Amino acid sequence: MLGKKIPKIIPPPLRIRLVRADNQTPSWRKDIGRQFRVGYYSRKDGLDCIWLVNEGGAYEQTADRGSLLKYFNVEHLSQEKNFYGLGKRRLRKIRIPTPLERLNGRSSIEAYEGAKEILQKDNPHMVRSVINILLQGRKPLNRAAAAYALTLNGKAAILALERSVGNKREHPKVRGRAAESLAYNHRAKSHHILQANLNDPSKDVRFWCAYSPAQMAEEDALVPLRKLAEKDHRTAKGF
Repeated sequence: MLGKKIPKIIPPPLRIRLVRADNQTPSWRKDIGRQFRVGYYSRKDGLDCIWLVNEGGAYEQTADRGSLLKYFNVEHLSQEKNFYGLGKRRLRKIRIPTPLERLNGRSSIEAYEGAKEILQKDNPHMVRSVINILLQGRKPLNRAAAAYALTLNGKAAILALERSVGNKREHPKVRGRAAESLAYNHRAKSHHILQANLNDPSKDVRFWCAYSPAQMAEEDALVPLRKLAEKDHRTAKGF
């Protein structure tokens, strides 16, 4: 469907984001989440050679139409007809969003790339802002990504994760992700909150509330986990 919306000659400066890689494009794995624009074409290379322009405005690498549609998401479709850029200025640098802006972005790819960046930076000054997104983020995907970003933080993060797990009005994906994060960032009371939600109506919440006590090596959870295993035969997607 995406291919039908895009003209046969992909117009510059169409904005795209790399969202996947495979064995045919191993070098792209490290670049997943990066944003590019389609640059103006070269008369020498022809209209089949698509130049990918990086955040700094540099013509970085090339692709063809098939690989672009396979590995990238189109974020903004251009109406440009001047394919060779005659009389046009060079493409300027684009502003790179902060990790928190990405965490609260519009797509799951963007949100989780922001979460990964936050984990890598391990900046304690970001924790409160991440907690705010967990509790008040605009979409479940943002709140779930925020729960993921709080995997390795301190007490304030633990309290927020516990609150999300126990909040029956929260989206199951958010509660499940918060339960998963508690496996690596918890206190004694976290065990009781996880056990209290082992019989939740959502299979995803039940799964992660069972997963985390196992990761904690929580012996007190063995009895309720055995009971859950005997009566719960639904599977969580992806497992």
